[in-house]
Amino acid sequence: MAAQILAGTTQTARMAIVPFRTLGPAADQTAEQRLFQVGGFALVLRQQPRVGMQPLRSPQHGVHAMLDAVERERPTCTSISADAGQCGSAAAAGSSAQAGSHACASRPPAPGDHLGSVGLVTWQCGFVLADLMLCHPPMGHWAGVHVLDLGCGTGVVGIALALAGADVVLSDLPHVLPLTSANAASNCERHGVMCPPKTIPHAWGDSISADELCNQVQPDIITAADVLYEPQHHANLLKSLQLVSAPHTVVFIAWKKRSAAEEAFIGRAEDAGWAVNVVPATLLSEEYRDGTYCVLRLCRLDATEAGKRF
Repeated sequence: MAAQILAGTTQTARMAIVPFRTLGPAADQTAEQRLFQVGGFALVLRQQPRVGMQPLRSPQHGVHAMLDAVERERPTCTSISADAGQCGSAAAAGSSAQAGSHACASRPPAPGDHLGSVGLVTWQCGFVLADLMLCHPPMGHWAGVHVLDLGCGTGVVGIALALAGADVVLSDLPHVLPLTSANAASNCERHGVMCPPKTIPHAWGDSISADELCNQVQPDIITAADVLYEPQHHANLLKSLQLVSAPHTVVFIAWKKRSAAEEAFIGRAEDAGWAVNVVPATLLSEEYRDGTYCVLRLCRLDATEAGKRF
């Protein structure tokens, strides 16, 4: 019912509706705003799909009415002990084969693309990871959990966790963060969260900005979505993880399998002193269990048993 109500308003509101996955009209990466229903929350995320990075526009008329329609019928997530197939918006109809048919419409820039154009739209890995984290909290809850969302982009993962009660810091390259901050402020205001996530610029491998992150958060959880598609950055990503993590920190990285070069990150992480495990596909939303999307769980070899629910 909610999908039918919202479908009739997409033309006037100029917004793509994403119940969970990116299919049909919702796969439009050119939309300036997109509505995500994930893990029991409805998020409006603004994005800048054009390479020219046009200035942010004010929210379109009708957004709040659309959100109200979604939230009246939003699903409820189960605990980790329950059947993962019941989780959140995974109840939406569709198959993994259908989701894969839109891979070209929801793919990050290819290796070699200028970094000034990345992080400005929301990719599927973001809400795959957000849904997993909300439906299966690694520590059993999110209230008071300290989270660093590394390479946060539009903010879908970190903002969702903030709405669930986590203390979140969002981090990405400087050109991304004005968009992230706008998304965090508007969604937190709507959901009554008094203190939205902080945003701090950080380029992977940079020790100076990593120090600033450490001054702001000692993360229990680090999240990162679709950050492995340029293998030449794996070393700097691992350096950042080492710089900003504590011995107890657990890292979750969602990625889409595209090449063996991306998968080589697992071996590099192990060589760098991380224990790496693949989160069981049965915990992902049903349409993402075909092996195309994967979530890694990393902890330092000197880590405690924190976060062992996976």
